[in-house]
Amino acid sequence: MKRAVNKKMMRLKFETVLWTVFLVMFIYLVLSFTIHVQYTQPVSTSEIFQRHKHQNLLSANDEFLRAQAEDAFNVIVDNKYKKERRSNGLESANKNFLNSAKQNNMTENKPKPATHVAFLKVHKTASSTAQNVFLKFGDENNLTFVLAHTKGESGWLNVISYNNSLTETNIVPPPTGKHFDLLCCHVIYDRKSFETVLPPDTEYIGIVREPISRFQSAVKYFSPHFILKLPGKSPLSIYAKNPLAFEPENPRNSQTNNRMAVEFGFPTELFPGKKLNGSQTEIDNYISKLDKEFKFIIISEKFDDSMVIMKRLLNWHTRNVLYLDKNVGSKITNTRKILPPEDKDKIRKFLYLDTAIYKLAMKRFNQYVEDAGKDFKDEVADFKSMREKVKTFCQVSKAVSMLIQATQWYDEFTVTKNDCKMFTKHEKDLIQKQRFRMYGVLEN
Repeated sequence: MKRAVNKKMMRLKFETVLWTVFLVMFIYLVLSFTIHVQYTQPVSTSEIFQRHKHQNLLSANDEFLRAQAEDAFNVIVDNKYKKERRSNGLESANKNFLNSAKQNNMTENKPKPATHVAFLKVHKTASSTAQNVFLKFGDENNLTFVLAHTKGESGWLNVISYNNSLTETNIVPPPTGKHFDLLCCHVIYDRKSFETVLPPDTEYIGIVREPISRFQSAVKYFSPHFILKLPGKSPLSIYAKNPLAFEPENPRNSQTNNRMAVEFGFPTELFPGKKLNGSQTEIDNYISKLDKEFKFIIISEKFDDSMVIMKRLLNWHTRNVLYLDKNVGSKITNTRKILPPEDKDKIRKFLYLDTAIYKLAMKRFNQYVEDAGKDFKDEVADFKSMREKVKTFCQVSKAVSMLIQATQWYDEFTVTKNDCKMFTKHEKDLIQKQRFRMYGVLEN
């Protein structure tokens, strides 16, 4: 009897322990579940991004994306935890994620930037400033430039030829296993010659300047002997009466005889005094040819606007067209180099080919501006403002970098003091930098 009672007691203790274990486990599971629901970390932003991407939600507008992301957080996190998340900075991280997702979505739908470009660098048209843009772009993207030999035809590192287009002898062959991507040194334009060197999908960019202004700058810079040897205080007045009496016979040997037309490859017979002198039909035909062949022609007087247009047409980022002015001419101090106002009309008639190119460039520019509307004007205003800030940073600030906040036209980016050095580096030094990067030598 006693043994039966003991056996019954042991069984009761065992059942009690067993139920106690089950109860503890149950309480543990309930508490764990409660804690899990209340304090589980929110789904990471990268996971949310992957889910959105998988479901193709990134194609929706920004408000929809924001709402979806916030809904995902609200399912998991209560209001109290959201306040804690804001206090420890995670709200900022979520905002960065949303901005990143937006930019990634924009990037996925954006055409690839053009990496094959021929820039026709025309003397005295702000072309050194424009060339800096192309040299920086090629340097950043490890592209291959068409370069002159260090002891080449022109005798200048930044000039392939004053008189000829590209030939097998006046350029350095591309590095082994590579092809040319970019051209931005002085050379005469000839489509067939360019096409033998550059890829078929190359985009052609030119540059022009108001003809009288360009002529005056050329006289100041090059000091043409055939003009300045003329007697008196105003040799340009004598020259303006009959320019052909003093100009070299070959227009390609001059910087004052429709030089923009020379570098745009106009046929020699169309120049003043030649066989088809002033033939409007032939001039119009060649202008039509250039209109078809050039993606865009930069206008010196509209340089900021031109950079924004070019950036859009080449699908480049705004930081790719940032610049600081280079080779800005000082005021003319030698009065013998000044063209009197009363002689400007005479010179303008002489520069009829340069005028034709300039009119083409302005017509295309004005059409683009009209078609682009207010958004373009707003972007140009933003670009000008940003460029002033960058200029101040480069010239005054002691900080090592400057953050440019994102806008509707570009995502955020950083400008460094090294960028400042690239903006102001002399073109010959930049060319030699590319030569060493491409070939590992400074002479070839």
